[in-house]
Amino acid sequence: ARDTKLEQARKDSSYRLGNLRVNVVHGDVTQVPADGLLTTAYFHKETMSFLWPETGVGYSIRFTSGNHYHTAIERALKYEKPLRDGQLIDAYGTRTMAGHRGRFARVVFIVDQLKRPLNVVVSEAMAYADKAEYSTVSLPALRLDKHSEQPTRGVEKTVLQVAQRLAEGLKQHDQAKGDRSRVKEVSLVVFGDVPAFGHMLNSALKQAGAVPESE
Repeated sequence: ARDTKLEQARKDSSYRLGNLRVNVVHGDVTQVPADGLLTTAYFHKETMSFLWPETGVGYSIRFTSGNHYHTAIERALKYEKPLRDGQLIDAYGTRTMAGHRGRFARVVFIVDQLKRPLNVVVSEAMAYADKAEYSTVSLPALRLDKHSEQPTRGVEKTVLQVAQRLAEGLKQHDQAKGDRSRVKEVSLVVFGDVPAFGHMLNSALKQAGAVPESE
């Protein structure tokens, strides 16, 4: 049985990437304050269903909030067929709704067939968050398997490439929107038990031009 205790989130570092404040955070993404939690959802075309592994972010969302956010996915499956790669499904919610133990308000599920570069997925999700007027967003370690600490089968072949494309996607958003971006702060959240990925994210952000913030 899964432990009912929630893992806390701990900020590791903060950067300025153009007009964005970017935090690298370790822990549970559901415990990071955010107007919107942006995450991918792998859609299995053969079974016409989404896969929610017990170690994945989708499972964690359900663990902290019940089925509330996943009803948006179920509704899309029922009424919006066929779902397309890159489709964004906005699941509405509030931090104060009954039974919600997370610190996020809404969830944006990104339908992901693992065929497009991760930076494209991230920049499109950021564009949607901007349009939805989210001020703060959180992004988990997308396309990274928690147990093997390796990329899921997709475009990215190494863990470092996943980190680099996460940072690149944020940079592309900043270059496109600049100071017009409604999104002001992004938290990149690393599984608490995969600390090496946090180091790679810090390096990738610096390579993308991010400047460390002094505390």
